[in-house]
Amino acid sequence: MNGKPSAKFIIVMNLIMDIPMAVVMSIMGPILAKQPVITPLFPINCLIGFALAFFINAVFPISAISAKFAGLFKVKRHSFVENIIGNIPAAAIFVFIIGFVMNVFDVFIMAKQPFLNAMMAWVFTFVPMWLVCWIIACIFVPIALRCALATDGKSIADMQ
Repeated sequence: MNGKPSAKFIIVMNLIMDIPMAVVMSIMGPILAKQPVITPLFPINCLIGFALAFFINAVFPISAISAKFAGLFKVKRHSFVENIIGNIPAAAIFVFIIGFVMNVFDVFIMAKQPFLNAMMAWVFTFVPMWLVCWIIACIFVPIALRCALATDGKSIADMQ
């Protein structure tokens, strides 16, 4: 794609990527902590996760980071392999930031546990949370990209 993406592209791309990421992280956190999944905090966690994912996409050049990382392995642009490799650092960024905030919110603020407990929860859930978010990203990034391009009347072939 030449030039800056349109506002429609950005909105569609972020909605399709960020909603599943926020919901999955809101589900996985309690599962990893062996807590009930559906609680009064579930919708709040989903909103926090979505807002943070949107913020991360606005602040960090996630697409560029993914493409550069995949480019280190000399894979074809917009290929299945690029999606698999490129989402490795992208998912890590999301889990690092969103996982930290959600653990502080849920463990330290809402459960009134010591801050150290929130940090330990963040550290110990990082890898399984990253793995699940990486899988979600691998599934939803291609869908989001195709849908966002369609809003601009384009396709993957136009990006080559």
